[in-house]
Amino acid sequence: MSRENVEVVRHALEAWSCGDLDATLALLAPELEWRGTGLFPGVARVYHGHDGFTRFWNDFRAMWDEIEVVSERLLDHGDRVVVIGRFEARGREGIAVSREMGMIVTIRDGLAARIDAYPTAEDALEAVGLRE
Repeated sequence: MSRENVEVVRHALEAWSCGDLDATLALLAPELEWRGTGLFPGVARVYHGHDGFTRFWNDFRAMWDEIEVVSERLLDHGDRVVVIGRFEARGREGIAVSREMGMIVTIRDGLAARIDAYPTAEDALEAVGLRE
């Protein structure tokens, strides 16, 4: 089942980066728990369910003209997939941002049931007991 989990995450990241909320929600469990990094003002640390994720989507995207999550590696870790990558965005004032990021996506019944975002890849790896 783990290869399928990696593909769910890959498709969700593609949908996110394309700005397709409906396609993203289709890959998220109705009881999703989204835990953010706390790095961005105006964005709560935790959102629940599809309604909560839609609020996160709107809160977070309000700051940016363009957003992309570039996954450099997707690591199978049983029912969790560790995402190692970069957050790239261009703000409303034209300022470009590119920063390292990590995520852990927990899959249940073929859907993302929990997403934990981390400021660095190392933080995400440590959270699942791995080190680079």
